[in-house]
Amino acid sequence: MAGLPAVPIDGLRDAVLLTATNDYPLRVTVCSVELRQAPALLDLLVKAQRQPPGWIVTRDRKLRHLSRIANEAEIILDVILPVLMETPDDDDASRLLLRYGWSLHHVSRKVDGPGGPFSSVASTAGALLRRHSDHLHKRTRGIGWLRDNVDALRASVLALKTTIVEIPYGDGDGDEDPPGGGEGPSGREEPREGGNQQA
Repeated sequence: MAGLPAVPIDGLRDAVLLTATNDYPLRVTVCSVELRQAPALLDLLVKAQRQPPGWIVTRDRKLRHLSRIANEAEIILDVILPVLMETPDDDDASRLLLRYGWSLHHVSRKVDGPGGPFSSVASTAGALLRRHSDHLHKRTRGIGWLRDNVDALRASVLALKTTIVEIPYGDGDGDEDPPGGGEGPSGREEPREGGNQQA
């Protein structure tokens, strides 16, 4: 398949229009995508790889990491935060908040590396989730504060979803997801943060 035309894709719109206008093999490179559209873009490109004429897609593993983060953001927004609005001291929701907070941190580093623009935004959102969980676990904040802070968590995750992610060139996403879903290096939740940090 050497010598195929190389086509850069910036977002879901580019990919959708490309499927409508090209019926020959291509080598496509995902250069950027809005995080919330990553799952739809991944689904479209997987189909384009499998169905004739068959595309070759580069940087698709990074796109898979972004798709995972986008899906986890939906879980946070649609399940965990509503539970915490109803029951601010819910222990199960607290544990889930901690788990997904660490996941945002670890998985985003596979996209553009520690300290990368997207990793920094995702890690900041993850830290807010973990700190809220820490306050809940240690009972260092009252019910009123916990309920009010859910709005700040929601705003942070919503902002993350609309981030335009520039996917860097290169292979640096070769790490496999750790066993068990990837909350920490061993697939278990990381130890809770020390101190009474404020979210």
